[in-house]
Amino acid sequence: CACPLHAPAQPPESGGYAVVVSPDVKETNVSRADAVRLLLGQKRFWASGQRTVVLSPASGSAERRYLLQKLCRMTEAAYRRHTLEQLYRGEIEYAPKVVDDEVDALQFIAAGHGAVSSV
Repeated sequence: CACPLHAPAQPPESGGYAVVVSPDVKETNVSRADAVRLLLGQKRFWASGQRTVVLSPASGSAERRYLLQKLCRMTEAAYRRHTLEQLYRGEIEYAPKVVDDEVDALQFIAAGHGAVSSV
């Protein structure tokens, strides 16, 4: 499933991003609010009860900057602090898995269970 992220100031080089989920995820519409909740570790389960596996673009990439600045309204440092605080408080078991590029993300999604990423 690929659900477009509609947000202002999309990067011109890509024309925007879409949320892509593993074939085993039954949800077909991931809203912008859902995408933010997923990235921030606030949504940890799909509606079916299946655990989410969030894939994150590499630090410093244009895609990651876009997601953090435009969707989450955070800097890289604030996002890292947010994630570490959640880990420390036991709110999440692990930080989002970092993928190097879209190819890695799509391969992981095709093989993974409950995985979600932006491409």
